[in-house]
Amino acid sequence: MQLLPGANTIPVDWPVSAATMIWGIFLGCSTGLDLLQRSIKRNNKNNKNNRSQPQTPPQAQNTTNLSTRQAGLFVWGLALLWYALMCLGGLFFHCLRGELVFHLIDIVATSCSAVSIIAGFAAMLGHFDDTKAFQRLGLLLTYLAISAMALLGPLLLQDLLYLLPIQGSAIIGIFVTKSSLQAAGSRMLPGVVPPGPQRKLGFRRASFWLLLTAVCFVLGLGSPIGDAWLCVNFGVHFSLLFVVFFASNLSMWCLYRFVLVVYNENLHLDLNHSKRHS
Repeated sequence: MQLLPGANTIPVDWPVSAATMIWGIFLGCSTGLDLLQRSIKRNNKNNKNNRSQPQTPPQAQNTTNLSTRQAGLFVWGLALLWYALMCLGGLFFHCLRGELVFHLIDIVATSCSAVSIIAGFAAMLGHFDDTKAFQRLGLLLTYLAISAMALLGPLLLQDLLYLLPIQGSAIIGIFVTKSSLQAAGSRMLPGVVPPGPQRKLGFRRASFWLLLTAVCFVLGLGSPIGDAWLCVNFGVHFSLLFVVFFASNLSMWCLYRFVLVVYNENLHLDLNHSKRHS
């Protein structure tokens, strides 16, 4: 397929997959910027509230910080922006016959997005605080290390960078956080007051979006198994490449909705509490 008619044409391979990747670019940018904007607004609001409040004893001050902190929104926004860059690299490399550098961009962005997702889940569980400068610096150094390994490392290392962080984000994120959601939602914890109906609804909604994320992830992960069947029954344009990016887009959208539910309902505070009592 040629993108533009006439003398100056741009050849486009896999046009259906290309449209899916363009969708992924828009999805990653819009949702990522939304979470970054929410992070900045909430942090500014918290800083104003902290300055306006009178001095409190250390125990009460710690409680206030726990109740207002929105650790994780920043890194979740980065995860989605990295995903948009991944789709951009994939678009140029797979569909626009781009140079090898776009394949490296795809690898780096995929790995950095997965690492950011792991950090986002860790923030929900109280193990990472992206509101602190030194932890953001550590995340930046991780991004730089991934980029250096992708650019300078052998092909095997590139493949590992592409696969291992994705597997880690699935295993560490989905299963660990799902169990924490169940523990916090059921409130079978010593000394903790059971949540009300509205809060239980929030936990069910979060679990729903997280389950959909897992289903879409498994769909994309298992697409190589059904590649031949897809080609025979739906044509070459709806084969492995299309399914991987289509399922990834759905997975990232569901993950975005999961993050909104968790932070709008302040469920991450309950997740932190359940981890402290587990």
